[in-house]
Amino acid sequence: MLSAALEPEQVATRCALAVMGTIVTIRAAGGDAETGARLAMAEVERLERLWSRFRPDSDVSRLAAADGEWLRPAPETAALLAFALRCRLETGGSFDVTAGSPSGGRLEADRNGRFRMVGGARVDLGGIGKGAAAARVVAVLAEYGATSAVVNFGQSSIGLLGTPAGQDAWQVGIRRPAASSDQIVGALRVQRGFVSTSGDYEQRSARANHILDPWTGLPADSGVRSATVVCDDGARAEALSTALIVLGVDAGLALHARLGGFDAVLVTAGGEIVTTPGLA
Repeated sequence: MLSAALEPEQVATRCALAVMGTIVTIRAAGGDAETGARLAMAEVERLERLWSRFRPDSDVSRLAAADGEWLRPAPETAALLAFALRCRLETGGSFDVTAGSPSGGRLEADRNGRFRMVGGARVDLGGIGKGAAAARVVAVLAEYGATSAVVNFGQSSIGLLGTPAGQDAWQVGIRRPAASSDQIVGALRVQRGFVSTSGDYEQRSARANHILDPWTGLPADSGVRSATVVCDDGARAEALSTALIVLGVDAGLALHARLGGFDAVLVTAGGEIVTTPGLA
């Protein structure tokens, strides 16, 4: 889990909303940050209506109910589904929005912006949607002149705009991966972009991680309990942090070496902290 904040004297507006299964908070300053924050929250609610698998009228639910028929979802959904498919290819399948589907279940796309689920596939955008929504919130705030902002999706995905007054970077704390722990295991200096953490925090039962291994359909058991990714794309940060939980340390570092464009902090079950070279 993550934490970052503006100093109280810098905050022009702050708001919170229960949406996407978490609490979203915005703290912003500069320009018409109040209007930007209000409209950004409305945008998050709109995206949830499109992406939630718990809403029968969402694009995801309509695809599931179409029983393999091709559908053309809203542009925002089409873009996110296409990005999810690219992330699956990039990560060698370790990130997969159909994880937990029956064997052979898959999401397919055609060249006309249409999608379908076949083989009983189930799509869950929970491992990418918060990061995508955080990016949209940051964009709306910037449109309304905000110069400094922290957008926090339940402390698992953070979007950062500008920098705190008088400083050249944000300090983002990483919490120790234990449900009852508030201990910070380290802090990152981040100048801009997005930070996402995946792992066994509140969602963890006594026995199992909530992130599924796409190859087994079982909870990931790679030896990595927490993965934090920093990059310039919110959805990609969230997808990669999930992939690293599935891959483990060695394969995760190999993924970083192959893809680049992000940095990561991994916390193992034994308490070891492993960072990519850019953070060392």
